[in-house]
Formats: sequence, structure tokens, C-alpha cells
Amino acid sequence: ALVGPPGSGKTTTLWCLLRLIEPRRGRVLLGGLDAAGLSSKELREAVGLVPQEAAVFEGSWRLNADPLGEHGDMRVRQALRCVGLPVKSLDEPLGTRGNCKLSNGQKHLLGLARMVLRQPPLLLLDQGCLATDRGTLEAVRSVIAAELPLSTVVATAHEAEALRGFDRIVALRDGEVVDQIAVSAGAG
Repeated sequence: ALVGPPGSGKTTTLWCLLRLIEPRRGRVLLGGLDAAGLSSKELREAVGLVPQEAAVFEGSWRLNADPLGEHGDMRVRQALRCVGLPVKSLDEPLGTRGNCKLSNGQKHLLGLARMVLRQPPLLLLDQGCLATDRGTLEAVRSVIAAELPLSTVVATAHEAEALRGFDRIVALRDGEVVDQIAVSAGAG
């Protein structure tokens, strides 16, 4: 997990993992492989992102949870339910871009439901998902533990408290690592 004040380099680090920007020095290894050698398709299959501003598409719950239509209704409902978003109808619209009926916390839970469906080997949570209310934060932690047990999770937050439960916390300031803490399995 990465912690630091705004502008410390947390999101930039995630962008390097996604190859949206290239690191100024060094290289990014994913599963021991140099990310620069991975195709865009391989990278998309390996990495999932719940961004600071969780995207909601104009359309139904089904479209928003499973944009590529890869999963059946039962699996989509299960993913939405496990993140705390039980819906009556998968065909129910979520509203228009400027008039979405979901709170920011619910948008992040929807993004997490997408990841439950995808099961990416590497899951990136950019601070918005962990900067919501305490109930949403606990729901996110619970979903990760129960539904994404095989995913390596890299999360970012402004405050270390939001990162409770992570194995390692790296503190950043001005793009530099200023501290690293390995947390024992029983902590948190």
C-alpha cells in the first residue's frame, strides 16, 4: 500500500504499473516480468483498477458491472450483492452522466464489483475507494479478503489508517520513498 499527502506520487506510481506513463528510471516488474515487455492485452488481463473517480456508464446495472457482457445474470447479481449493492433489476438504469443516482461510495463499490467479476491478478485501488465513509471502507476490506483472495492488492491513501490490514505500507513524499513498514499478519 502507498500512503502520502496529495502530490506525493501515489497515483503516478499506479500509472507506472499500468504503463500509462514510463518511470524516469528503473523498471516495473509484474510477477517478475518487465511490464515494458507485456502487450496491452496482457497488461489489461493482469491488472484491474478502481480509480479515484469511479466511472459510471450511462446505462443499466448490468452494463455498469459487466461492460463487456462476459458474465451471466446470476454472477453479476452475486458480485453486486457481495459489495453491498443488491439490485432489483439488472436492467434498471443508473441515470445519465450528470444525474447518476449513486453516491461516490456506491460508485467505488460498483468499481469493486467489476473487479470481483474480473478477478485480476493485480488489483489497484486509487485512494477514492478507501477515502469514503468507514462503512464503505470496511465493506471494501471485507470484499477484498473474501472475493479477491488470489489478487495482489496495491492501494493508495492519504492516511495510513485507511491502509490497515495491508502487508506492507510505503510512505511517499515528493515522488520519493521516505519510509517502508512491513506489517505482521496479525496486525490490524
